[in-house]
Amino acid sequence: METNLNTGKITRIRGSVVDVFFQNDLPAINILLLTGNDNEIKIEVYTQLNDNHLRVVSLNPTQGLPREMPVTSTDKQLTVLFGK
Repeated sequence: METNLNTGKITRIRGSVVDVFFQNDLPAINILLLTGNDNEIKIEVYTQLNDNHLRVVSLNPTQGLPREMPVTSTDKQLTVLFGK
């Protein structure tokens, strides 16, 4: 189990657009982040606002998601499976 997770918190929610604060080590653009009670909400980094804030886009509904909710970086880009 990974013990050194890069964790931030939600500071603003406007529909599917969410702002996230990270004290250190801002995740790169296109990195997948997880939030929600069971990390069921997937959000992708869209842009860096300043040294500590990111603007991200939720891939799930954000209804009921509170400010200050922890956000964890996966350090991996979003991937989509496709096939024949």
